Amino acid sequence: MTYEKLDYDGSLIHSRFAYKTIGKDIARFPFGWIYATRGNMDVKENLIDLEDKINNDFIYSDDALSFCWEIPNMNAAGAVFFQRLFVHEIADLLRSGAYGKLDIEVQGDDLMCRKHGMEDFGKASVSITKVTENTALGHLGLNINAGSKAPSFAFSLFLDDDQTAFLCKRIVKIFYEILEDVFIATTKVL
Repeated sequence: MTYEKLDYDGSLIHSRFAYKTIGKDIARFPFGWIYATRGNMDVKENLIDLEDKINNDFIYSDDALSFCWEIPNMNAAGAVFFQRLFVHEIADLLRSGAYGKLDIEVQGDDLMCRKHGMEDFGKASVSITKVTENTALGHLGLNINAGSKAPSFAFSLFLDDDQTAFLCKRIVKIFYEILEDVFIATTKVL
């Protein structure tokens, strides 16, 4: 799977979206599904993070990869555990060197990258998850080029198109590998 061109405004994860997006093909993904898009991120009206709403924050990136997922049979704690595991796996992937030498830390659900030659870290991602109808809905956005309208703390990965497409495929693969591994772990206990 590669990404589709689509700007992200935050509305997708306000309700169950997998069936609306791929219809009956959802039967091929009983343990969860991920939708990858590339475009800008501009989220003001559709924020679901109460902290962001209280602080009048927003999400913006000129060019980003967005990953939206839907995982059935999940409670709120499970959704956050999955989200954080997923973010850690992506951090490991970005640290691998295939995308340049990135100094990355995970803070909660955020990927923080040290700017070249700087002491400060910039935020390379946004992520949120929630549970609706016993199903985890989540979003992770990675700034390819955050642009001048993004918050000052944003970090851009500045990947070329080939690197971005390859990264997208690897992240989608990680998503399904985690789900498969978790499913196997739930079936092998006495």
